[in-house]
Amino acid sequence: MEIMVHIKNVVKNKKSLLYYVYFLLPGFGLASYIVSGHCFQQYEYITMLKYIVSPFALVLTIYIWFFVVPNYIKEIYDLKNAFNYNKEYNALYDKFIQWINQFNLEYGVKSSGVKIVFLLSWIGFGFVFMYYVDYLEIIPDGGMGNIYLCLVFVLMVLNFSSYYICMVFTFFIKNVSKIEDLKCNIYLPSTTNGFLRLKKVANITYLFFLADSFLCIFAYIDFVFLFAHKRVGLGDNLPKFFFISLYMGCFGLLSFIIITFRVKYYLHKILEKWKRRSIDILQKEYDEACGKKNESEMYELTKKIQEVRGDRIAVSKGELVAAFSTFALNIVSIITSILILLENFLI
Repeated sequence: MEIMVHIKNVVKNKKSLLYYVYFLLPGFGLASYIVSGHCFQQYEYITMLKYIVSPFALVLTIYIWFFVVPNYIKEIYDLKNAFNYNKEYNALYDKFIQWINQFNLEYGVKSSGVKIVFLLSWIGFGFVFMYYVDYLEIIPDGGMGNIYLCLVFVLMVLNFSSYYICMVFTFFIKNVSKIEDLKCNIYLPSTTNGFLRLKKVANITYLFFLADSFLCIFAYIDFVFLFAHKRVGLGDNLPKFFFISLYMGCFGLLSFIIITFRVKYYLHKILEKWKRRSIDILQKEYDEACGKKNESEMYELTKKIQEVRGDRIAVSKGELVAAFSTFALNIVSIITSILILLENFLI
């Protein structure tokens, strides 16, 4: 969270030198990378494409991160007032803020232990990942390769923050879904202000996870170009194959299911709980209207009950694009690996 807050403050202060450094450096790095591409002449066309596609994806992801962060931080802080009348929710929110402050170890042994383990794991994974990016020959030699590794390092630092917060938010919304006495709009629960705030943070979380998933492009590119194009023997490259497969499985599809599907599941769980409660209240009012033989009131209550039953979570175009793109990126990568595995072992 501290990294995100720092980026937000830099973006907010557009007159600072740091603002121009942060926004110009990735683009300058990409431009330098392309300009130094005279060495591409020694490569085949397919290999050139391999060396050009992923740097663009890296820089695009960095800029998405910068432009989205300020709004994300604002929405996270606005969650404090989502259900501020509820003591249980307030306690959960305070705990959520303590957890997402990754470098603050003053909030308890459990949270501090998780933060330290995550930090050490990410550092360890980062070194291994950087090594394999070089070992798998995804980057060219010389100065271009150094620029490439710098872009990868920047994205790894940013993803250290966003990936962690995506996970913590998933557990936060899970705990919110367990609260029984959250108030809602009984006539249309999905329009409840607090629920809309949760959903907005969830939508930005999907976008962040899509940006994090761009790292899977490394795996996809390597499978396509290393195994399929060069037709090298899989037996001689088992370490590469298993590393890429593990990476795509853990940080690709598995994370997508854990984060995206679980967040959606808990949002639906909250809404369904509210819908049942609303229908119970409206049904009692309907029964009272029946006792009074008030047909106009009975008709209106019947319409309201039907509206509540049909209430759904609105899905924005941005959410659809983010979810579909993330899912497609991971599925294409995994299908590619399976096809290549079958080709090398069975054909």
